[in-house]
This record gives sequence, C-alpha cells and structure tokens, in this order.
Amino acid sequence: MLRWVFTDTVTSETWTVPLNPNAMSSPYLTQQTNPGVRSPIDGMMRVLRRPRTATEWTFAGVVRTQAHHDSLIYWAAKTNKLTITDHYGRVVTARIRSIEMEDRKPTPNVPWRLRYTVSALSYGVT
Repeated sequence: MLRWVFTDTVTSETWTVPLNPNAMSSPYLTQQTNPGVRSPIDGMMRVLRRPRTATEWTFAGVVRTQAHHDSLIYWAAKTNKLTITDHYGRVVTARIRSIEMEDRKPTPNVPWRLRYTVSALSYGVT
C-alpha cells in the first residue's frame, strides 16, 4: 500500500505519513454551470461555465505516536501550497486550513491515541 506523502511546493521538503488517513472527502474540483440561456441575438441556447475554484477537502485518521502528532501540527502550520500524494497515487495540490485533534483514552499498548481531522482547500488533482 502506498503511504501518503506531503511535499512543500516552495521548499521541496517532504514527509511520509506513518499511518494513512482512514477517511476523506473527494479532492476533485466541482464544475459549476448555469442553466441554458437563450441568446437575444440569434436565439441559440448557451450554457455558461464558471471557472473552477478551490474545493473544501477533508481527511481524517488516527495518531499513535508523538512524532506523528508533532509532524501533523508542523505541516498544518505551513502556509504554502502543498502537494499531497494519496494511497491511489493521485497528487492533490492543497492548502491546509485547520486541524482538529480529539484525544481518546489511551491503552497500555497504545499510549498515544488521537483522532484528527484536517480541513484543506483542494486546488486540483493530477
């Protein structure tokens, strides 16, 4: 299985995520169109397309180590656009907007138990 890889587009710094997220929304941009409009000049029906804009994208997973936690916080604080390569090999250009951490009851075998949700803007998938 491919691991997620974060790459800073400005510094070329990379980070391979130790545990892939286990939930995510679609990173693809949505195409918005206006309903057909008749032209007053020639009476032809025309469909107007709006330019594609950034799409709200979320992904979530679990954290099992302090190093994973610290790296997530570090990458979430970056203001540069990132490229995130997911487990399908798709490359998503995104900017992380926020990260939420939910502490969960630790166990003797897993002292670090956190659930995270990242909210980002997706600028497209290649």
